[in-house]
Amino acid sequence: MSFSSRFDFFTGSEANILRGAMLNIVESLHRDARTRFRNAVEEALAEVNDLAGIGDAQRQLLRRKVRRSVGRSRAKRRYYTALWMPFIQLTLFSLMGGLVVATSAFLGMWNYASRASEVLGGLLVGMILFVATVLGLRAVNGRGRRNRILKRVLFLSFVAYPVFSGTYSVVSESWVAYTAGAAIAPISFFTLALLFELAVRKFARRRVLPDTVYNRTAMTMLEVAALISRSREEWQSSAVSRRVVAALEDLAMVCQEALALRSRIGRWHADVFSQTAVEALRIAHVVREHKKLIACASGPGDFDAVVISLTNGVTALLVNDRNKLLENAPEAVLKDRVKQLVRHVMPVILLIVAAIVLPLVPPISDQGKVADSIRLTFIVAAVLALVAPRSESATRILDVLGKATSPK
Repeated sequence: MSFSSRFDFFTGSEANILRGAMLNIVESLHRDARTRFRNAVEEALAEVNDLAGIGDAQRQLLRRKVRRSVGRSRAKRRYYTALWMPFIQLTLFSLMGGLVVATSAFLGMWNYASRASEVLGGLLVGMILFVATVLGLRAVNGRGRRNRILKRVLFLSFVAYPVFSGTYSVVSESWVAYTAGAAIAPISFFTLALLFELAVRKFARRRVLPDTVYNRTAMTMLEVAALISRSREEWQSSAVSRRVVAALEDLAMVCQEALALRSRIGRWHADVFSQTAVEALRIAHVVREHKKLIACASGPGDFDAVVISLTNGVTALLVNDRNKLLENAPEAVLKDRVKQLVRHVMPVILLIVAAIVLPLVPPISDQGKVADSIRLTFIVAAVLALVAPRSESATRILDVLGKATSPK
C-alpha cells in the first residue's frame, strides 16, 4: 500500500467536510478575537464616559487618546489571546502531563513503586486549591493586593516543588509525592503565562505595540477614576470607601514602580535612577493623599474632586508630561524610601533564613546531599529576588494571571 493511499479517506466529500469544519473553527476563533478587541476598546471608552466633572471638549480629546492607546496594545493583546486559546490550552495540559511524568520518574528513582497516581492525585488537588484561591481572591479589595497574594502562592509553589521532590529520597511517604504534584498546577499556569508573553513579543511584535510606561499607568489611573465616578452616589457606604481606598493604594504602587522608569534606565545608572525613583515616590504620595478625601467624604462632590484630579493625571500621562505630574507633588519623605527598601529586601532575608534553618531540620540534616540541594535552592532564589528587576514583562505576566481575580 502506497503512502498516499493510506490517506485516501481524506479525499472527496469527506475531505471537503473536514476542510469546511476546520475553516468554521478558524472563522469562529477570529470572530471571537475581533469581539474581544472591540470589547477592550469599548470598555476603555465607557470608563471615559463615566468620568464626572469634565467638559465635553476634554472628554472627546481623552476618548481619542484612550482609543489610540488601547487599540495599539491592550485590545490587540486580547485579540491574540482569544485567537491562540486552543494552542494555549493544549500547551497547558501538555506541560502538566510532562511535569507529572518527569516527577513520577524522578520519585521512582528512590522508590521502585510507581508514583504516577500519587503525583497525578496531587496535581488534581493542586488545581482545585489554585482555582479556589483565584475565586477567593475576588473578595479581596485591590488588584495589586490580589496580585501580591497570587505572587506568594506562585513563589511557594516554585520553592515547594524542588524541596519536596528532593526530600522524597529521605522521606519516602505518599504525602511528599502529593505535595510535589500539587505544586505542578501553579507552576504550569505561570510557565504558560510566561510562554504566552514571549510568544506575543516574538511573533506579534509588529502588530501589538508594547505599552509605554506612561500609557500603562494612564490606563490604570483611568480605571480607578471611573470606579470612583461610578461610586459617587454611594459615598456613604463603608464597603465602597474601602474598595476605592484599596484601588487608590494600588494606583499609588503602580505609579511608584512604573514611573521610576527602571526599564528605560537599566541597572547600571544609579545616579539617574535615584532621581526618577524619588520623583515616582512624590507622584505616588499625591495619589495617596486622595485616600483621606475619600474616607472623610461629606458628599458626592468629594468623589468628583478626586475624579477630576485623576483625570488631569491621565491626560498628563497620555502625553508623557512628567513635569505636570510633579507640579503639586511634595518632597519625598524618608519614611517612604525606607519602606520601599524594606519591601525589596525582606523576601531576600526570609530566603536566606530558610537556607540556613531548613537544612538543620531532621531528617534532612542527616542527608548531606539533600541538605546541600535545599540550601542551594534557597540561596539561588534569594539572589534572583535581589537582582531581578521589576520589568514590564514580569508585571504583565502577573497581570495575565491576575485577570481571573478581577471582580469584573
